[in-house]
Amino acid sequence: MPAIFASAQKEVAERVPKQRSLEIGYRYVFSDNFPNTAIHGTSFMFDYAWQVSGFNKHKAIFITIPIGYTYTFGLNKPGDKDMRIVSYGWTIRHELAKNRKSIPFLGYALLFDQLAFNGTEGGIMGHQTRFEFGYNFRCDKRLKYFVKAEYSYASFASLGVKKRKSLQFVEIKSGIRF
Repeated sequence: MPAIFASAQKEVAERVPKQRSLEIGYRYVFSDNFPNTAIHGTSFMFDYAWQVSGFNKHKAIFITIPIGYTYTFGLNKPGDKDMRIVSYGWTIRHELAKNRKSIPFLGYALLFDQLAFNGTEGGIMGHQTRFEFGYNFRCDKRLKYFVKAEYSYASFASLGVKKRKSLQFVEIKSGIRF
């Protein structure tokens, strides 16, 4: 009897749906208190997701591990610094429908950021809170395309400074899930 239970348990674990996503998008920094930073950029992200709920009648919920890179271009005015951010952490994504061609979703992420500026030695660590809303579009059994809009607040601490440095930005992204 224990061998049958262990075999059934293993089979369930192997069948948990997983998704991998690649996305690219445009970032606009609309609020920051860093001096002379660029506000327009592009971002890339890869994430690996496991479905944790919604296997039968309910809508799917995924937990993901994303890793991303953002580069903002100092093209606005002379002296603006290009900014690079590497992000990684956790995301929870809720699909708001089931068994349709287009499925809306909401997501919430907590990320660690490594921020660096061109022409400045070193970098700074911070954290980012991100909210996203988008649509998955099912084209065939294995592929989903998606579009989404994101709002993020990123905060960076500095020793000996009472006010934290922060960035607020919005992003428009598209990508593919497989």
